[in-house]
This record gives sequence, C-alpha cells and structure tokens, in this order.
Amino acid sequence: MSVLSAFLALGSINPTTLAFTELSGSGYARQPIDFVTAGAGEVTNDAALLFPAITGASWSRYNAYAVFDALTAGNRLMAWNVAQPELNSLSPGRRQAIGKGDIRLKFPVVQANSGSPVIMSGPYALAPQALFLTPSIKVLSQAEYDAISEPDASTVYMIEEEA
Repeated sequence: MSVLSAFLALGSINPTTLAFTELSGSGYARQPIDFVTAGAGEVTNDAALLFPAITGASWSRYNAYAVFDALTAGNRLMAWNVAQPELNSLSPGRRQAIGKGDIRLKFPVVQANSGSPVIMSGPYALAPQALFLTPSIKVLSQAEYDAISEPDASTVYMIEEEA
C-alpha cells in the first residue's frame, strides 16, 4: 500500500537558504513516484523511475531530489541531497533512471539513504499508514471543545489557555 503518491523532481539545494531549484527545459519533467513502507520506519520508491530523454542542451548538474504534490507547480513536500552529485550531469539523448528501492527515507528522524537530512515542508503524522498526511489543526476554548459531539480523528485540537 502506497503511503504517498507524488512527483519526484531533480535540482539543487542552496546550503545557505535551503531553497530548492528545480531543473527545467530540454525535455525535463517530474516523474510520478509512489512510496511504500519498507519496515523499521523506512519508506522507499516502489518502482523504477525513468526521466524523459534529454533534448537540446544537456541538463544542468543536479545534487538533490525533491518531492512535490503535483506534476507542475504544486507544493514541495520535502527535499534532500543525493549521494553522488558529481555523477549527475546528463547529456542530450540520455535518460536519468532511478531504480526500484533506490530512494529510502527513514522516519521519524527524517534521513535519506544518502545520509543527508531531509528538508520537510509541513507537519506530518508518523503512523505508517498515514505517514504523509497533514492534519488539520484547530485552536479553541475548552468550552468549544466540550461542545463538539464527535471530534474528528484526523484533526489536532489545541485548547487555548484561559487568561
């Protein structure tokens, strides 16, 4: 069972600002990726990924992966450095391939199999079957909370302190 269906992007992470810059042009496109549980708090890609053939100019050297929730634009969910950035420069006609199981992320301290930390972009539930769900958070008074007949299981309720 997939714990996250998303899109993998290639690019670079600025070590100072932690901003991710995605490759573009020359046939580049994000690729669909499904993460499945692999035990011991790990998730892994459940299938090989094959990026489109490079057209025109070579792709820029990339040193990071990012996961987005959409094929174009969308929200970046996480990003991390790859293990061997010096090998990741591709010329026209070639295709970048990532094998099944080559991407592994370990939770709850999020770390990529390259050993680099993973930059997360939101709160995440850590139950294996809901690893990447962003819970709804509601702040309310104790009286408002008490008035809820059936609290929603996927909502985090925070009770305001009374002054």
